[in-house]
Amino acid sequence: MSATWPTVWSANGGSQPAAAPALAPALIEVRRATKHYGRDIGIEEVNLDVRRGEVLGLLGPNGSGKTTLLRLMLGLLNFTSGRISIFGRDVTAVGKAIRSRIGYLPGDLALYDQQTVMQYLEFMMKLRKLDVMSSAMSLCERLKLDPSRHISDLSRGTKQKVAVVQAFMHAPELLLLDEPTSGLDPIVQREFEL
Repeated sequence: MSATWPTVWSANGGSQPAAAPALAPALIEVRRATKHYGRDIGIEEVNLDVRRGEVLGLLGPNGSGKTTLLRLMLGLLNFTSGRISIFGRDVTAVGKAIRSRIGYLPGDLALYDQQTVMQYLEFMMKLRKLDVMSSAMSLCERLKLDPSRHISDLSRGTKQKVAVVQAFMHAPELLLLDEPTSGLDPIVQREFEL
């Protein structure tokens, strides 16, 4: 791994992913994943496994490759070398097929300002070919988010709530969260932890 690679943290308090039973297949398997941006190194020779039920955090300074790894996992970037599989399937071959099973909260929000919260959530449901409106509205209520408001009128923290709802609304099997509480006030951050 490169010297700038972030620390891998797991919920058991260790500095490496928690040990899982030998028979449990990896939900996420990363092998020698490398991404270069020209002469710059995004990530170098990263290896890790995450099994069902594990919580994994990537800690590191800005520019250390955390977001690059998440985008590689989603098939949004091409590898320089290495491989990643999610749900036992290579992400480069079946990226779109597995994305509906994943909740992704990007660190850099790209919401459509001309839409209302409701329109944006409906758009995200159509992209995923899902009908989860009742779940989305329940999450909006829990986060005190008015679905009739225009996104352009929302504060940074309220826009983050919209992003949280779109990531969680379909009860995904896997969550990939990039700075999920960024911009949220402490009370909402506490709700997010629950």
